[in-house]
Amino acid sequence: MIRHLRADPRLWWGAMVTSWFWLVGIIVLSLLPPMIKTLIGGNEDTVTAYLAIFTIAVGTGSGLAAAIARGRIVLRTTLVGAVLLGIFAIDLGAATLGTTPVASPQGPAAVFAEEIGIRVAADLCGLEVAGGLFIVPALSAVQAWSSVDYRARTIAAVNVLNAACMTGATVLVAIMQKFGATIPALFLLIGMLTLLVALAIWKTMPKSE
Repeated sequence: MIRHLRADPRLWWGAMVTSWFWLVGIIVLSLLPPMIKTLIGGNEDTVTAYLAIFTIAVGTGSGLAAAIARGRIVLRTTLVGAVLLGIFAIDLGAATLGTTPVASPQGPAAVFAEEIGIRVAADLCGLEVAGGLFIVPALSAVQAWSSVDYRARTIAAVNVLNAACMTGATVLVAIMQKFGATIPALFLLIGMLTLLVALAIWKTMPKSE
């Protein structure tokens, strides 16, 4: 299935782009609860509140991407999403760098009353809106570029590659944390890498319209 993807440069491009989205997504989801609890001092209700922001923002970004496309495939939206993903991830890392959590976990009201709580919420919201802008055009392009006879096989191959990237990212992050990588450092790293991905997207983007 992977060979089938690699045989078509456009499909391979789309598969790699969507895989980066899921790689970033799994890292953010795995780091979010410990970040809220250990760096911001939130309790379980606070984590739930941030996860709600996460979910709503992804849907908002996806809807915005669909509104921009209006039935077309506009890959420039993916490029914009990649740049914004990188910027918000870097700011999220910078916002939590060197923070000292409160002694006892606090609820959403107390956390959102603090500047750090609002900044993290804004960064998280921006990160996920950008994610919606990033993934929708790329995934639509993969489906549109797939021939009817091989569409199911193509989507399955993309899913295999996505799963491999998510698994690899999870293992790599665990190893890095074992050797001392902090949550802010990981967000800074994923942000910088995403900006490099945005540059690669810009240089290799197939024609979409």
